[in-house]
Amino acid sequence: MSRNTLTSRRYKRRSPVRDFFHRLTRNKGACVGLVIIGILIVILIFSFFIDYKDVTKQDLSNRFLKPSWEHPFGTDDTGRDLFLRTLYGTRYSLSIGFGATFLAALLGVIIGSFAGYYGGWVDDVIMRLTDILASIPAMLLGMVIVSILGGSVRNLIIAVGICSVQYYIRITRASIMAIRGQEYVEAAKVIGMSDTKIIFTQILPNAFSPIIVTFSATIGIAILVSASLSFIGLGVSVPMPEWGALVSSGRNVLRTAPYLSAFPGLFIMITVLAFNIIGDGLRDALDPKMKR
Repeated sequence: MSRNTLTSRRYKRRSPVRDFFHRLTRNKGACVGLVIIGILIVILIFSFFIDYKDVTKQDLSNRFLKPSWEHPFGTDDTGRDLFLRTLYGTRYSLSIGFGATFLAALLGVIIGSFAGYYGGWVDDVIMRLTDILASIPAMLLGMVIVSILGGSVRNLIIAVGICSVQYYIRITRASIMAIRGQEYVEAAKVIGMSDTKIIFTQILPNAFSPIIVTFSATIGIAILVSASLSFIGLGVSVPMPEWGALVSSGRNVLRTAPYLSAFPGLFIMITVLAFNIIGDGLRDALDPKMKR
């Protein structure tokens, strides 16, 4: 094979998708985050094979056992295996995180698109309401919503989703305003396309990069807020082993049995960290300035 052929293959232009994955995989932090999330998804799938009775089964003769080969994370105040409960709780925490983020993204992208496209009084009204929403601490707003709706997985998704919707309204509005004056948008107006069709077929597809980065980052925030609400008793109801509720169950015995809160808290910390570093990797991979 000639030298010119090797050189041409080496510098052959990649497709946008391949170029994106190439830059993403070059980011070591993002790769570590992807591995962690992959492991968590495997745990999530495995949790569906765990019998709920085994998770909630009490054995008072084995109360407060320290971590061992038989019980890797120890047992709680009623003898339940903390390892199984933490693995089983993955389905609640990840489901709430993804569900709340998807709800926030859906509402925020739609509202932010109209604010950025129309501007004027529409933008003023939407952004002033967004400012009011942003002025309320997420925990306080979540507490109010859950107190009204009641504690359940569905209501927790709604509460956390509403707390996160402001991020998507702002980022979508900014992205739409930056490209709404482009020539292809004007051409779409000239040929008679409706405003809604222009927004969702011409503008949004070109404004998804910052939205994708925001989606990854806010999953971690959603998991943290939902765990905090469960910690204070306003989230997933007992005996469902959500991570925040598991941390809360061990707070009264931190001196004698710190592992009851340490292991679920470690899962929360690692998961939030993984989504944050994936968000950083996506930001770098989608940034045109980072292209070589």
